[in-house]
Amino acid sequence: HYNLLENNKLINGNNYSLDQEVIDMVGGNSFKNSFNTVRNNTIIGNFQTAIRPAKSATDNIITDNYIEFKSGKVANIAAIYLYGDGGFSTPKGNKINNNTIVGGKTGIELSGSDNNEVKNNDISNVIKGISLLKKSSSGYGSSISPKNNIVSNNKINNIDYGIRGEGEYAFSNL
Repeated sequence: HYNLLENNKLINGNNYSLDQEVIDMVGGNSFKNSFNTVRNNTIIGNFQTAIRPAKSATDNIITDNYIEFKSGKVANIAAIYLYGDGGFSTPKGNKINNNTIVGGKTGIELSGSDNNEVKNNDISNVIKGISLLKKSSSGYGSSISPKNNIVSNNKINNIDYGIRGEGEYAFSNL
């Protein structure tokens, strides 16, 4: 809780690679985190996920980050990946704004997440720009649809799906 991750450069090197979660905010048995800020970081690699808040992430700010996926041995899930199980762990009140995402499978994924804000992101060269699904790309996550999320003013180009939703609530507040 109340952490600031700012101005870091996390980039594949000659003898190592970023091949799992780069900034993984999951910890402890409760899988909760809140009021953290992840700002102005550069992440370049063949990661599975660049930024993954906990299942019960609330009121976090993810802003002004540059994320670029480089093909590698790992199956990419999403650059920024917010997922919940629809029960006690539903990400809420998070702000994902002003990020630049280049390459990979999905730019931003909200699975089983409610009342989050996704604004002013620049997403390119991905298969799915922004995904609001019941189940996550990895097969984990919610059995309920994400709902009451605000998705606006995002620039999405050179993709297969701009904004993809699934379920009765997926597009209730776009």
